[in-house]
Amino acid sequence: MRTVTIGHAVVPWTYADDEREYHALRHEAAIFELDSTGLIALPATGSAQALLRTLVPSDLKAVFPGQSATSLLLDAEGHPLDTITVYRLRERWLIETAFGRGPDTLTHLTAAAAAVEGADGIEPVDVRPEFTTFGLEGPHAWRVLRALFGDGVTSVPLGGIVHRTWRDAPVLIARSGYTGEYGYKVFVPPSLAAELFDAAVERSAVPAGYRTLEAAMIEVRQPLPHREVGPEDTVSGCGYNWLADLDQPDFVGRDAVLAEFKTGPAVRTVGLTMPRGAEPPEHAEVSVAGLTIGHLVHHTDSPGLGRTLALARVSAEWAASGFDWEVAGTHGPIPARSVSSPYLVPLSWSTSIA
Repeated sequence: MRTVTIGHAVVPWTYADDEREYHALRHEAAIFELDSTGLIALPATGSAQALLRTLVPSDLKAVFPGQSATSLLLDAEGHPLDTITVYRLRERWLIETAFGRGPDTLTHLTAAAAAVEGADGIEPVDVRPEFTTFGLEGPHAWRVLRALFGDGVTSVPLGGIVHRTWRDAPVLIARSGYTGEYGYKVFVPPSLAAELFDAAVERSAVPAGYRTLEAAMIEVRQPLPHREVGPEDTVSGCGYNWLADLDQPDFVGRDAVLAEFKTGPAVRTVGLTMPRGAEPPEHAEVSVAGLTIGHLVHHTDSPGLGRTLALARVSAEWAASGFDWEVAGTHGPIPARSVSSPYLVPLSWSTSIA
């Protein structure tokens, strides 16, 4: 197994066979180790909910126990700090961070709790020691989940959370994935993690690394903050508008987000495809007819498309699909074409899966 570092976390990049891992994700079932995500708890109190309403640009009033919501954390200037999933349990809130962002987001929440009026005494707590998290994703991930936990668990709705047991220990299961395939997160006590992982593999889940996970996420345009967000980037520029509800009053960074929404961002993020195996330099220039219109943010091989897939940040007037552009390469220009997301349609979106 090869590992890499993402933020504060060391993650499995590949186990043995990239092609086998990707095929399992898109056609069968794959299991991912997700301890790179931070997991932070707040008590289920009115003051904690008030704190979250100040920090999270989503309608958490509509999130009841047993449900979750995906959103952002922003700084006062409206720059994205993290993409988060907020889970509401009866006894507490759980905030799941993006890959490698746990310690930084915990620091941010702790400082906010000390500064926000009415949040006195609220102490965000790192509960990662309580849980090991696995992701089960793929068109047949539900089969693996059912084999592990029995009938009924696969009926949890998107965004829902259910409580189950494994070897008499409490387990949380959330319908919350990354890749557009059927996706579930399983939160299990660390003492049972290895046993549960092996049991999932025995039931046909293929261990897969973050190389496959990241490629699949970009194929359906899921955010990867560690690849695509810098300190000066904005919500609209990153294409994260769908994660911020401007009807929510008084969240941190709202004025800046609203101002950019009214004027329009100077740059936008678009998808590009290039010939498979293209390896442009980091932040390579993107141009059309000799005019530089932006730069690459991130690129990766897309097995499903048979192409190299990239995100580029370009002048807003050029942010559309169907354009033929060029990317500056080490050995000359690389032909590229702008495309619309999702760049690949997951098999799980089909109604013919049996």
